[in-house]
Amino acid sequence: MARYHMSFDDAYALYGKYIGDWGAAAKEYRFEAVKDGKVVKTVCRAPVSSLLLSARVDHTELVEDETYDVALIRIAMTDQNGNVVPFYQGGVTLETEGEIELIGPATAMLRGGCGGTYVKTKGKGGQAALILKNEQSVPVRIEFTIRTADGK
Repeated sequence: MARYHMSFDDAYALYGKYIGDWGAAAKEYRFEAVKDGKVVKTVCRAPVSSLLLSARVDHTELVEDETYDVALIRIAMTDQNGNVVPFYQGGVTLETEGEIELIGPATAMLRGGCGGTYVKTKGKGGQAALILKNEQSVPVRIEFTIRTADGK
């Protein structure tokens, strides 16, 4: 306020217009990072209108050798703009198909919108999948390829 010689009433009016506008339509904010005159990243902040389950896997090709192989799956609940929903505190049901099994429970709890699980091979090569389900989002399917040390 001092830098721009604003009065308390000026600051209060800005707060009322952009942040504390009770009863008005919610606002959407869009931030663009510009480098060398080009937009390199855009972040949108808006009220959550839909939830989307997302998952990232550290690798999908597993190798069964002298011991089993493990993959890490990071799970997040995001909004329509891809932002993690930090207030989400729900569960995700995990199901496996093929020659993998879960390390841990069949339900991953998301705290602060994030969680994770591990899968491991069961001794045979082939195709496998992990299916993540939640009642508020469409299911996510992750495909794995399992090779054995002898190439089968």
